[in-house]
Amino acid sequence: IHVARRRRDPSRRNIHVAAAASPRRVAAHRPCPRFRTHGLGRPRNKLAHACWQTVGLLAASLGLYAVFRAHNVANAPNLYTAHGIIGLLVYVVFAAQWAAGFAAFLLQKGGPGLRAALMPLHRAAGVALPALAVA
Repeated sequence: IHVARRRRDPSRRNIHVAAAASPRRVAAHRPCPRFRTHGLGRPRNKLAHACWQTVGLLAASLGLYAVFRAHNVANAPNLYTAHGIIGLLVYVVFAAQWAAGFAAFLLQKGGPGLRAALMPLHRAAGVALPALAVA
């Protein structure tokens, strides 16, 4: 992983942009339409949805690591802007959404009552997170 050491050196690329922004947005927009249109049956659709979310979580994790590493290498403060704070909050909510969805919906833990209670929150977070990731 190559992390930029200076902000203004155009020869160095910061992987934060590629890892935290682009793949996560692509993966974040894919799961819902893919979940509904695979035509492979509900269990396989749920697995495909979980796989896309996992790709998004891994890309976001790589981007978060890269940005903190770049700041530490450059002796720059971490989380000093609203962009950084919102980005970290989006990551935390996304990770919680992934963990809850994985446990409740893919592994079927907690029973049908819990899944029914979580579904509106799961859908709302799925709609809100890509919008918040733009911030």
